[in-house]
Amino acid sequence: MVKPTTVFVELDASRAVQLRNKSTTNNVDSTSFDVSTITSHPLLSNLPLPGNFKQILEMIPNLLKRVGWLNNQGDEMKAALEEADKIGARCVYGDIEMNQTISEVKRELGILMANPSALTKLQYPSGDIMSMFGGLISGTTDPKDFVERIKTRDRAQELSGSLQQSFPSVYNVMITKRDIHMATMLRKHCSNGKVVAVVGMAHVEGIEREWEKNR
Repeated sequence: MVKPTTVFVELDASRAVQLRNKSTTNNVDSTSFDVSTITSHPLLSNLPLPGNFKQILEMIPNLLKRVGWLNNQGDEMKAALEEADKIGARCVYGDIEMNQTISEVKRELGILMANPSALTKLQYPSGDIMSMFGGLISGTTDPKDFVERIKTRDRAQELSGSLQQSFPSVYNVMITKRDIHMATMLRKHCSNGKVVAVVGMAHVEGIEREWEKNR
């Protein structure tokens, strides 16, 4: 209906190639997390951490994999690429390289472990959010159902806010830095003609906020 001249997608170039080639592999070595190296850390033994601390840590990589942040993106991104090709629209891959993001997430977790007493000051997710995560991680909740349940701005903000409160440094890498980057890419490469941008709900508020700041 819009017939855009440019289609902006929440992908980096390498993930876009994977989607175009219909790659479905989930074996992404660069996204490997070994949670046991954190939860078995001897400095944690005397800290008053919550009983579900291990589950909270495991929640991050497993959740990101389930919703498509640690491997190929979902059908909405693939559809955006295919429809852009059909109408001859230019594609802009506006996200930070995922390998860079994953490397930074690992670094932030390493910094956190270098000062384990800081873990006692973290704010953990609410019961409702934790329950949703738990079902997703355990496999009792279908990932597609989970995505449908959070497909509103209010729910996405609640989910993002929970991650921000619990792991602010990880949130900065996974959400804030990418919001800023994508807003910058939109202004730099999509300033002419009609543009359709396809991004995850968790990034909409941040991209809009950055867009308004730089008007």
